[in-house]
Amino acid sequence: MTSEKYDEIEKFIYVDTTFIKKIAVNKASVERLKSHKYINFYAAKAIYEQRKKLGKLSSKDDLRNLKDLPEQTLQKILPYISFE
Repeated sequence: MTSEKYDEIEKFIYVDTTFIKKIAVNKASVERLKSHKYINFYAAKAIYEQRKKLGKLSSKDDLRNLKDLPEQTLQKILPYISFE
């Protein structure tokens, strides 16, 4: 799809974010984390280990600089995770 074509149809696109079931990173197992298409096993393990280390993850800042979770991937998963 070209950017011109996208610009034409963008006003007709709507995503209802209320249907997104977020992953609670402070409760999720490695298996649950890696079930998301943007999170591979190594990223899931890194998130899990960071949670063990900090006790509780409170924001995206707690996930920054994890070797197995690149910034680009972190930005992709933010709409799909919660820190509750």
